Amino acid sequence: MDLETGPGDVFVYYYARQYDQALVEIERAITMHPDPAETIFPLSIIYVEKRDYAKAIHEFQKMGNVPHGLGHLGNAYARSGRKAEATAIVPKLKEHVDKTGVGRYEIALVYAGLEEKDKAFEWLENAYQSRDKGLTYLKIDPCLDPLRSDARFAALIERVSIPKS
Repeated sequence: MDLETGPGDVFVYYYARQYDQALVEIERAITMHPDPAETIFPLSIIYVEKRDYAKAIHEFQKMGNVPHGLGHLGNAYARSGRKAEATAIVPKLKEHVDKTGVGRYEIALVYAGLEEKDKAFEWLENAYQSRDKGLTYLKIDPCLDPLRSDARFAALIERVSIPKS
């Protein structure tokens, strides 16, 4: 089952900021197909947006040392006020960038959560220069909401060529 297009459109509700409905749908998906490999991430990001950081962090930790999970874990730590733990994620992500080229967008997520806008934009620019696929979520990712009011965000969206709605 592919939860990106699967039952109940979990991600449609998530990106529409309808987190209660997204949670209902992911819980339904878990009941229908209890595969943690497919449900940990969507469940975790929903918990973050519902500000249930303890549950989100617990779930993200199950993902291990993968850039996608680490970036969102760092964002969750930051948003929950655990700034030291969020900052400690960045070197792990930099290791991934050095080894595999993956993790630039995720570092930006950590800095967005920390509300360190200059660093977040530095890493978004780095992601842009390296054509990081994470930028495909630039316009809709709730983790980047703290950056949306900054003129640099609109300029980046324009450069990434995401059509305005």
